[in-house]
Amino acid sequence: MNDDTGRYERGAEMMGEVYAGEVVALPEGTMAFTDVMTRTLFAEVWTRDALSIRDRRLLLMGVIAAMGEADVWRIQARAALARGELTADQLRETLVFLA
Repeated sequence: MNDDTGRYERGAEMMGEVYAGEVVALPEGTMAFTDVMTRTLFAEVWTRDALSIRDRRLLLMGVIAAMGEADVWRIQARAALARGELTADQLRETLVFLA
C-alpha cells in the first residue's frame, strides 16, 4: 500500500467517524477532488490532536451558518447528536447564538 492509499484509507475512516456513518467516502479514484479532500482534510486536518472533533464541528457549524447552508448545518447537527458531542438543547442554543 503506497502512502497516498494509506492516507486515503485513514481519511475515509475519519470521515465515517466525523459523520457517524451518515456520510462515507466515495471509492478512491471516483472523483479527483474527493480523493484530495479525503487525503488532506480528513486524514491530515480532522485527525490533528489540538482540537477535538466536537471543537472542530462547532467551528465548522459557525462557518456553515454564516454561509446560510442550512442543509449542510443539519448534517453536522445530526452527526453531533449521533456521536454524543452535543445534546438537542446545546444544538438549539448554538442556533440561537448564531442567529
